[in-house]
Amino acid sequence: MPDQPIEDVIRYTEIVDVTPEVAFAAYVDHFGTWWPSSYTFADGALEWIGIEPMQCGRCIERASDGTEVVWGEVLTYEPPARIVTSWWIQPDRTIDSDPERASEIEIRFIDERALTRIEFEHRHLSRHGEGWEAMRQAMASREGWPFLMQTYSDFANRQG
Repeated sequence: MPDQPIEDVIRYTEIVDVTPEVAFAAYVDHFGTWWPSSYTFADGALEWIGIEPMQCGRCIERASDGTEVVWGEVLTYEPPARIVTSWWIQPDRTIDSDPERASEIEIRFIDERALTRIEFEHRHLSRHGEGWEAMRQAMASREGWPFLMQTYSDFANRQG
């Protein structure tokens, strides 16, 4: 029997004990507070990382020497319900802003009676070309998106 093809999407769901407004702000406005600096290009010299809160805003980080790395763009900005960004980081950790080579990250913030269900989806990973399967495997591993979303959830829960 042939191997099943690797799905080019990662999905993750989490519940946070805050309203969608607070959950959205925790993700977008405080991105640099919860995102670990060890998961950046700045290699220990991170000054700032964040998402510019607007349609066509940049996903950007700045090192203490002023070097900036733009690693994505806001494709959809619908506070407090949803944000979609492109992901320009390639399997070899280079940046490629070509939309044909970018995956997408969608986060939905769904009201669940004083709680918020976070629906995370990183899709179109195969657009990254050669090496995308290994990248998907790494990002779906315990040290990938599950870890990052838990870090976010822990931060969001402290905002309530």
